[in-house]
Amino acid sequence: MASPQKTLATVLGAVLTVVGVAGLFVGEGTLLFFNVNMLHNLVHIVSGLLGLLAGLTADGAYAKWYNVGFGSVYLLVALLGLLGVGAVVSLLNLNAADNWLHLLIAVVTLGVGFGASE
Repeated sequence: MASPQKTLATVLGAVLTVVGVAGLFVGEGTLLFFNVNMLHNLVHIVSGLLGLLAGLTADGAYAKWYNVGFGSVYLLVALLGLLGVGAVVSLLNLNAADNWLHLLIAVVTLGVGFGASE
């Protein structure tokens, strides 16, 4: 049975990769309720591929590192977005839905990263 660390890293990696690729077809605009642009899509693709690597290689040995690191970065992005820090908001084309989703993802990944067994 796969660890929660490995499962989360793999599933999140797959979802982010798919969302990033789907966003490439939108360009700059809205994907469902979320704003995207080229940089935002590339961030999703890179972070998704890193999640897949962390979850699927070395028997998931890097999954916890990914979950904690990813959660920390997404928490920072969410807080900067919610506070309306212009550079981050405009660079990644964030809207309120993006900010709240990033916060939710950060809480889940940090919770699993720090709380779940390997």
